[in-house]
Amino acid sequence: MTLLSAIKLSILLALGIYAAVSDICSGVVRNSLLLAASIAAVIIFGIEWVLFGFEGWTIQAANILFVAVISFLLFFSHVWAGGDCKLAIVMSLLIPKEFCVPFWGITLSLPLFLIVAFLLGFLYLIGDSAVQFVKRQTNIGPSLRTGFGAVLFCILSNMAYVGIFNVILFALLGPVIYDYPLILFSLNLLIAFASGRIRIFQNRVLIISVFSASVVAGLLLHQIRFDVVTVIRYAAIIIIALLRLLIAQFNYEEIPIRQLQPGMILTITSSMQFANAEDDGLPGISTEDLRSRLTASEVEHIYRWAESNPEVTAVAIVRKIPFAVFLILGMAFYIILGVYLK
Repeated sequence: MTLLSAIKLSILLALGIYAAVSDICSGVVRNSLLLAASIAAVIIFGIEWVLFGFEGWTIQAANILFVAVISFLLFFSHVWAGGDCKLAIVMSLLIPKEFCVPFWGITLSLPLFLIVAFLLGFLYLIGDSAVQFVKRQTNIGPSLRTGFGAVLFCILSNMAYVGIFNVILFALLGPVIYDYPLILFSLNLLIAFASGRIRIFQNRVLIISVFSASVVAGLLLHQIRFDVVTVIRYAAIIIIALLRLLIAQFNYEEIPIRQLQPGMILTITSSMQFANAEDDGLPGISTEDLRSRLTASEVEHIYRWAESNPEVTAVAIVRKIPFAVFLILGMAFYIILGVYLK
């Protein structure tokens, strides 16, 4: 490893620690920090190009571009906040080219750290929901029985999007995708999780259409398999569908109105309290995703509304996940794996 690569890794480590602490404590990652890290990465890129030329930069540039495309897609689909999107791109700029190496024959391997981050985030949600379940002593049996249709719908949704993803992957790469079951399994889990966070993908007609297309295309391409690995993979997807519904019950937190801050997201029920108010500065009906993050002005208007409605002392918000922590852990996993494989 060159001195410049060591400097980039040091900046990456410092950025990751600061971003993780900042995300946990304040829920934001400062743009000034990301800008400074980006400038440092570009300067080091320039020095490396002058000293060593362009050899090996094609693969790294492709990896960085791939991460940027995925990050922007997650941002514009309201799965990610802008800070998480920018942090992932800056981290990809700081990864030394020595680590942008093919893993298991996959040239564009850098997005693996995003997959690991999402998997860690999902495990965090499961653990956090278990803690909330114990604290609240919630009986989940009735909600599962009354929501049996929602369970089936969630399973069908996961099967549809995972199925069509695997068909497309099979059409592009052929049977080789089954030679890497761990990677395919991770990608399937990511698709199952992400599709549940994007509202447009929850359209029932779209889900049924996609599911039918995946089955027909899979049969025509002889892509559908009935081996043990496939059964385990789809069983895990069904379990994820159930866990998603359970997690949703503990995704909310009630706080005093005076503790509301810009960037928080109201639940649909809480936001409906303002529907008939005459104050145009109050927020509209929440979508419970990043489109409904409260602005400073909206928080001030809610404070004023609360003064004239003293019987309402608390509101429910969507609980925030400190995703910067999982991004740095995902990148650490990627680096360690790269060192091991080399």
